[in-house]
Amino acid sequence: MIDSAFISDGTIARDIGKNLRSLGIEQSGNKLLQKLPAVPNSSYRRFVIEMLEEVFI
Repeated sequence: MIDSAFISDGTIARDIGKNLRSLGIEQSGNKLLQKLPAVPNSSYRRFVIEMLEEVFI
């Protein structure tokens, strides 16, 4: 699910973050934090950060 945010140019990153929140805040947050240093550029980091914001709001 997380990787689909990158395919869509980040337009659904916030929606994915909301869905991840409903699946579990702690587990989703951990997965996103692990993904953060592994993404290839700042655009992807922004998408991960947007998802994190939605998970932890």
